[in-house]
Amino acid sequence: MEIRLFDPENPPEWLDPEWWVDQPHVNHLSNWVHESRLNSAAFAAMNCAEVLGTHVICDVGSCDGGLLDLLLEPYRSASFGYDVIDSSIEYANDVRGVNVTWANVVESKRTPLAEVIVCTEMLEHLRDPHQFLRDLKSRGVVYGVFSSPKNETADHHEWNHAWAWDMDGYLKMFIDAGWHVIAHTEVDWSQQIVVKNV
Repeated sequence: MEIRLFDPENPPEWLDPEWWVDQPHVNHLSNWVHESRLNSAAFAAMNCAEVLGTHVICDVGSCDGGLLDLLLEPYRSASFGYDVIDSSIEYANDVRGVNVTWANVVESKRTPLAEVIVCTEMLEHLRDPHQFLRDLKSRGVVYGVFSSPKNETADHHEWNHAWAWDMDGYLKMFIDAGWHVIAHTEVDWSQQIVVKNV
């Protein structure tokens, strides 16, 4: 199941990344609801990087750098992320001491990425996650770790989510975009998928 949660003829303002710039900072690591999915994604990304013999991981949609903060050395020092919320970026750099900068990775195809990327709880916010996944295949990404809620519906979802998937719908989206699926698991209320560009 896949559900588009917005009217494409009248899209909500929060589908524009610029709308998020001055939104308040949210600390996901201080909220136990997000702890499992962040730890799981960090572990999966480090495993992918180890396979490639690299220490660099790019966290797309980093928020305040919580996932980067969970990476072990030498991955933590070598890795970087992007977000669009100014207060979260400031917190990531000044408090967590991780490297997060402002970038709209979805629209700017020239934003440097890494062979291993993480993208947790972001695809459901995009106008066209399908195109984004297809675009990533041509941008040097070898492995990707993604997660999104697994049980949202048209009637029950976060107010700023543009898409909802069950497990089958999420899997189909990645397969249709041309990714090879390595693992697809449940992590509490979310689902995590690890994919390879082949």
